[in-house]
Amino acid sequence: MKLFSSALLVGLAFVGVSTSPSADDPPFSSAPVSVPDTNVAPEGLPELEAVEVSHHDGFDRVVFRFSSHVPGYNVNYVPEVKADPSDEPISLEGNAFMIVAMHSVASGQVGAPAAPQDRQTPRFPELREIAGAGDFEGVVSFGLGLTAESGFRVFTLTNPDQLVVDVRIEPLAATGSTTRPLVLTASMLVLAGAVAVCVARRIRRSTR
Repeated sequence: MKLFSSALLVGLAFVGVSTSPSADDPPFSSAPVSVPDTNVAPEGLPELEAVEVSHHDGFDRVVFRFSSHVPGYNVNYVPEVKADPSDEPISLEGNAFMIVAMHSVASGQVGAPAAPQDRQTPRFPELREIAGAGDFEGVVSFGLGLTAESGFRVFTLTNPDQLVVDVRIEPLAATGSTTRPLVLTASMLVLAGAVAVCVARRIRRSTR
């Protein structure tokens, strides 16, 4: 019984460390996000300098970095991504699609450098591909190709000014279960803890 209790504590300690969320993180949701623009044209229009993608534990991230204050934006799921202003479909890898549109952005139309519109195909667990969908009349948009429609969160950062879009990774999207991987991980850690305790006891006995 003591052996099992020790192993259980070891396993749960590791699970707690790896799954505890930060209190500062906004919640994930599939609802559309819309934030109005507070910048003043033309001096207040920021330039989109870079688009970066990264994979994290539990989510994939897209970061839009600006030269100054983040502009207004809309983020939502769409049946398919279409180019602005041609309305032509944009092919993206994935089974679900999201549009990120940022308005009042300085670009080539107002004498600033053109906004990035590059295509990136990281093939992360959730974020499969991202491509520029338009740079027209101050609106810069991007389409995201995802493995499945999942919860997402949107927030801004400063120094540098960034718009961040995180898309949650669903461990078992096909079955809709998110608890099974945690149970399996806990069981494996409990087993590993039990083995470690047994080895430690044998070493102590052999040295007596």
